[in-house]
Amino acid sequence: MAGIMRHVFGIGAWATLLAVLFAAGRSSGQPPPPVRGLVKPVPVKSDDEAPAPTDDSSGLSWISRDATYEVSSTYSSPEVTLTPSPGLLTGWDPQRPPWGGEGDPFSFHTTNKEARPHIIITLADISPVERLFIKNRGGRAVHDRAAGLTVWLSKDKKSWRHVWTAGRVAPSWMVKLKAPVDARYVKIGLPKPNFLHLALVKVYGPSGDPPILTRLAKTDRILLKDGKVLLGAIENKAYTVKAFFGKIEVPARRVTGIVAGRDKPARVLLVQADGQVIAAAPTGQSVQLKLTTGSTQSVPLAAIRQLSYRISKAKPASFAPSQRAVCLRSGDRLIWAECRQKLQLATTWGTIDLPPGSLTYVRPVDKEGRVHRVQFRGQTALSGTLLPDAITFKLALGPTATVRPRDFIRLTTGAKPSMPDDPTTMVMRNGDRLFGRLDHKALTARTEFGRVKVSPINVLAITFDPANAHTATLKLWNSSTHRGRLVETHLVFALSPGGQKVKVKIAHIASIMRPYAFRDPEILKVVAKLIAQLAAESNEDREAAAKELGKMDNSIIPLLKKHLNHRNAEVRRHIRNIIKKLGIEE
Repeated sequence: MAGIMRHVFGIGAWATLLAVLFAAGRSSGQPPPPVRGLVKPVPVKSDDEAPAPTDDSSGLSWISRDATYEVSSTYSSPEVTLTPSPGLLTGWDPQRPPWGGEGDPFSFHTTNKEARPHIIITLADISPVERLFIKNRGGRAVHDRAAGLTVWLSKDKKSWRHVWTAGRVAPSWMVKLKAPVDARYVKIGLPKPNFLHLALVKVYGPSGDPPILTRLAKTDRILLKDGKVLLGAIENKAYTVKAFFGKIEVPARRVTGIVAGRDKPARVLLVQADGQVIAAAPTGQSVQLKLTTGSTQSVPLAAIRQLSYRISKAKPASFAPSQRAVCLRSGDRLIWAECRQKLQLATTWGTIDLPPGSLTYVRPVDKEGRVHRVQFRGQTALSGTLLPDAITFKLALGPTATVRPRDFIRLTTGAKPSMPDDPTTMVMRNGDRLFGRLDHKALTARTEFGRVKVSPINVLAITFDPANAHTATLKLWNSSTHRGRLVETHLVFALSPGGQKVKVKIAHIASIMRPYAFRDPEILKVVAKLIAQLAAESNEDREAAAKELGKMDNSIIPLLKKHLNHRNAEVRRHIRNIIKKLGIEE
């Protein structure tokens, strides 16, 4: 009997202790939905604890800093619900300290011995993944719960590729993949029933951003390849390196750091204060470091893992927003002043021009760089083959550089995104989306009741039959529908902004969507005139225009929303009031 009482008391004591430890994580937020369909895990090799490796980006970018994640389950009890913390991906949650206390941090906690507990991290886009740094829960007594921790990667969240399983439990793991794997989703889970709780996950890859540098406020820093750290003042006046476009000398005043190359140890990544990165071979140069003791030490570049200058006004901690830059798989990130060739995109339905001023970025969508995704300023996104095969850029550094599109990670133009004037959306069967307007006076469909001719402005939506591409259903301004075969074999679409016209075969179109439709095309002119009148000098004219707009149908709301950022404060005020009135009536 005494033994039974001691056992019962032990259970109660552990329950009380668990409530105290988790009290700091109390939250009213709802747990994320569970994720199903784990692939078969790889068997665990050993549960003996291994030493903790250090977090080492090796010149890669931290591509999961702005990601999101979901948990297969969330621990909950009458005393506490452990809502997942964003600190898992950022390293720290400013809203509250890490759960578990100062010495036992973790960012999420699954439910009681779930069969296959896991998390799924969703990156901003499909990116090459090369490394992961995973930090176990802080308390050493619960490290063994992570035995057999496994990582899978996926592009579509359906087909998963196993890339790593922990051989032994450890305070942390530095996962180095043999080759980059393109993925948008990262799944981390256990092969057997248990709790899953981790403190931190960092996903690294060559995103085209400058590599991460550890920089101090008062001194320069050199991290050697043997792990030793040297502090002092770097006295080099310039660095001479040999890049793929030629030999170049970079003044030290422009340099924020140097990182050892990943794929070729003899190469280094020279990072400049403006965000440029040059992947190059050093020309036998050494770094002269004046130590804090007063002596000067010469350090060969080949012995350095990372060199970083102290943070200063001339070399701030963060880089300026992305300019015109071409980011390459080699690690180069070069700001360009001029593109010497005419860029084009060969798509399944034709070749279109790519004026740099109309684009925001170009990036590959496959590992080989054969297919590229082009994002236009007006939200249009297209996929195809980037032309020509070799592109020459005049660099801000002075020389020219010729690169192949298959070597791109990202090409940015510095152009800012904008909302299209007419937000008509054409969705292609391959997933491409075009934003702009239909450049037709009328569309004609043969229906069972005869020919029907409609103006594009009357159209709310057009959907095309997958089995018979030319058979379409047209939904009009008054929600009436017509089904028939379009007379037109191609549709002309004017991209926004800029108005570049593309001719698209109907067989390639899945649907056309418009957020508003009008019976009378003249309504656009009337609304434009009244909005201009909202900025009139006379108060009577302004109030009259607002009154007329307030009497109109709520279908004009999308037209009004385009002027919410009007430079005139009076116009903005009237627009907000009219939208509110029409929205309430809606």
